[in-house]
Amino acid sequence: MSSSMKKIVGYVGSTDLFKIDPHTIVIESGWNPRSVIDITSESFLDLKESLRCNGFRPDKPLVLHRRGADLILRSGHRRHRAVMMLIDEEVPFLSVFAVLDQSGDPAKQLVNALASNQNSEPLTPLDEARGFERLTGYGWEPKYIAEKVGRSVSHVYARLKLLEAEPDVLHAVEERVITTTDAV
Repeated sequence: MSSSMKKIVGYVGSTDLFKIDPHTIVIESGWNPRSVIDITSESFLDLKESLRCNGFRPDKPLVLHRRGADLILRSGHRRHRAVMMLIDEEVPFLSVFAVLDQSGDPAKQLVNALASNQNSEPLTPLDEARGFERLTGYGWEPKYIAEKVGRSVSHVYARLKLLEAEPDVLHAVEERVITTTDAV
């Protein structure tokens, strides 16, 4: 924190918002709780158009994690993908806003990514279920997961139960032939 910020009455926290060249951000394969980013969906196209018209907003920064010299994307995969597509279309994005998750705890980083997806394009039921399953792998109980991602305990249990279905049932859920309730 700069010394001038320390003098502002009521200021809490640190000035950890920064700008970064989106080309330098590392995308870790298999980490994003969203298995597919549908670049043809209406919500993605709306996001891309909003970024084209309004730029990258500081109130919606990407969340990065430092590993050595690398900055790895933890939250904001859709926004990052949209920016990279705009750059390919020669829209001049030199930088995006980001914050650094310094927790070092992959479970906390995952739960933050799961929770942040509730405010944008929702995760598919299977992506959410797989994210919850990953959290149980860190030793988290469904009740704790529910508390941290802002869901009911029964919702978390239902998503975890969904993963017990046969592959053809899971495929039917992915294709929206049947509902998650029917699958469970």
